[in-house]
Amino acid sequence: MPNPLRLGFSSDFLSLFYYFFYSLSLVLLFSCSSNEGRVEIDSDFIYCEVWEEIEMFANSSEMNSKSDWDKKTELIERLVSKLPDEWKQTGSIYLNIVKARVELLAQYDYLSPQELPNVVLKTFIDNYYEDQQKADKLMNLFKNCMLINRF
Repeated sequence: MPNPLRLGFSSDFLSLFYYFFYSLSLVLLFSCSSNEGRVEIDSDFIYCEVWEEIEMFANSSEMNSKSDWDKKTELIERLVSKLPDEWKQTGSIYLNIVKARVELLAQYDYLSPQELPNVVLKTFIDNYYEDQQKADKLMNLFKNCMLINRF
């Protein structure tokens, strides 16, 4: 994936864009009428700090080499080990998706997912769709951690 800063977007613009995206996510998460699936967010949890480290690494790296993906996988393993027990299974699902993505990308010399052949990308998405839906709940928790920690 091209680096957005190389495309002429300023870091201020990107920060504003991410702020808007995470704010919208937070509003949507807490505007549901049902209590099912809601999560108490404690911004002091170490996993929030680890997630921020993962995000900073992924945003600072091109993610186009084995060493980049090994580092990200290592960080996610650390993240999963820090999760509360009720999130460990979901964290493991997320880790398995990332490991599968690394295996797939290795076959294509670590191209970005957007550069993979469409049929390959579609097959991967189809194979991991249900697991990704589960992992997305955890991702929303992490994104909200980041938003809360910025204030």
